[in-house]
Amino acid sequence: MIGKLIDKALSYLSGRLDMLKLSLVERISVILGFFMFAMVGMIMAVAVIIFLGIGLSEYFASVTGSVPLGYLIVCGIYILLLVLLIVFKRRLHNWFAGLFVALLTGDDDDDKPQNSTTG
Repeated sequence: MIGKLIDKALSYLSGRLDMLKLSLVERISVILGFFMFAMVGMIMAVAVIIFLGIGLSEYFASVTGSVPLGYLIVCGIYILLLVLLIVFKRRLHNWFAGLFVALLTGDDDDDKPQNSTTG
């Protein structure tokens, strides 16, 4: 009698451990997928920023008649964007923190109400 109870308890604990492992694997895969998406997006954004900067520099060079002045204007635009990034650092940090918390805690099967037709 006690042996059956111990076997059932061990079976239950084994099942819960397997569920925990699968939940951890799912969360890690979601996070890694997000990081891969973010990395590809950042690489593409850097390429766009570089070519946009070169294009704007050439445009400003043709408008001002001076190539160095065109590149300095674009450099000033980049510095302005950097200052804005520094000013909104706290908001960006909080936004990314909220995003990671949502990735880590989202889609919990235990928190979803069970439908009466599925079980």
